[in-house]
Amino acid sequence: ISFNALNKIEQTKLDYLKSNILIEDKKVALTNEYKSILSQIKLIEKKIAIYKQNMKIYDNLIASIKDSITLGNATILDLTILKNSQKTNELNIKILELQKEKLLLNLYYKLLSYQL
Repeated sequence: ISFNALNKIEQTKLDYLKSNILIEDKKVALTNEYKSILSQIKLIEKKIAIYKQNMKIYDNLIASIKDSITLGNATILDLTILKNSQKTNELNIKILELQKEKLLLNLYYKLLSYQL
């Protein structure tokens, strides 16, 4: 009986150590994933800032084109092209914001799914 008891005790200790290693591996994996997602979010925020700067430039260009149209130096087509480019920038900002939300939701889901 004592041999089996010692064997079971050793097996229990081994299982405990294995579970601790698995927990530590999960923590490391989650930490790395967290850092990766944060860097992706920072990159997205930089892109959004650039697009917002571009929107201000397009506002100035559109005002300038409107003045040029009244003077006969530009056409309605020029104005339409600029407005379409501005709308494209607006859509790109929305897409980037959705990508950011998706990353945050994935991170939230992974935090919930890891049972530490």
